[in-house]
Amino acid sequence: MKLADVIFACALLSIPVAALADDAVTPVASPAIPATKDAKDPNRIICKTEDQIGSRIATTKVCLTAAQWRDRAFHAGQWAEHQETYNSQPNGR
Repeated sequence: MKLADVIFACALLSIPVAALADDAVTPVASPAIPATKDAKDPNRIICKTEDQIGSRIATTKVCLTAAQWRDRAFHAGQWAEHQETYNSQPNGR
């Protein structure tokens, strides 16, 4: 194996897995919303790490306000309830 091949292989191994993901989310905190530590403040920023589907290693850090996390959970519950209702009826109707 040539030295150039070894160097190329090492360079490929040093690329972060997240950089290879096409659907990586890059959340941007709004400067208009200050980060506060009050537990009941709906505008406080909460960051969570989410696993990427199809990978055992890659994760994505998502930062949203408490109100946005609450809305996201609410809509996920509505979607799950809709799917359960829709799929329980004969012929999907």
